[in-house]
Amino acid sequence: MLMHQPYAFMAVRFSHGFIGGMLVGLSYSIIARTTAPDRTFGVLLLVQVLLGGFGVMSLPLLVRRFGLNVLFAALVAFSITTLLMLQFLPDYPVAAVSSRASDGKLGGAKPKLILALFSVFLFQAANMGLFAFIIGLGKHYGLEVGFISETVGIADWIAILGALLVIVVSTRYGVFRPIMAGMVLAVIGTVAFFHSDLKWIWIAANISTGIAWNFVISHLLGMCARFDTTGQAAVWSGFASKMGLASGPMLASFLLGGGNYPTLIAMSILMLLGAMLASAAPASALDHMRAKELLAPAADGSSVGTSC
Repeated sequence: MLMHQPYAFMAVRFSHGFIGGMLVGLSYSIIARTTAPDRTFGVLLLVQVLLGGFGVMSLPLLVRRFGLNVLFAALVAFSITTLLMLQFLPDYPVAAVSSRASDGKLGGAKPKLILALFSVFLFQAANMGLFAFIIGLGKHYGLEVGFISETVGIADWIAILGALLVIVVSTRYGVFRPIMAGMVLAVIGTVAFFHSDLKWIWIAANISTGIAWNFVISHLLGMCARFDTTGQAAVWSGFASKMGLASGPMLASFLLGGGNYPTLIAMSILMLLGAMLASAAPASALDHMRAKELLAPAADGSSVGTSC
């Protein structure tokens, strides 16, 4: 809030982003040590979407009245709240978590983890590349700014259903089938944006892509976390996610010099299809490993069964 020179502001933003990235990585590694990381990521997104939807609808109005500093004040308030919450966190030591996927269990685990990380990157880049310019997209198809802002904010709240579904379902149906189903919904919703001039299609597209985004990314991050119990894979998934969130809008900006929004939609669809293909092998491998664990005989000769 005290910066007036662009280069000084860039230096402060770099330091803030670097430290913030370390903290997010640490939180991801802790989430990976929980019993059901995908379900925990669902809770994380539930909180993000609730506050994000409120922010999209309220902060622009507050900026008009109080100026840009209100945005930074909101971030400071969130940081202080997080700091106060730290005392309630348990330690989550590595030794306390059962080995879900040790180094030798998946055999060629590293290539599959790389594919999973690539899937996270593509999925985030596809969604954020489109969402970062969602207001311009709506205006391109003749929608009013007030209508766009209101429907996007409401769609964000309805998209909470995606995170809730992850919390309820978790890995009850494995990893492969939920991810593929969510990816298909994301592709269909993104294709619908080609017809954004119809208001009901615009609303349906925003809701469906929002639900799919929350549902799939929780499963993708949880899938990466299940490759090890130390949390390192989860940290890498967080890095891939942030890189995707940053790269998507950057790539999209090159396409929008002439307001070429249909090409932007096409790029998002291609990235989603790439993410779907990249996630297939690691998701299938984790499901296969889980099936083997469920059928493996216990030390006393009995089946492990549902205790896993």
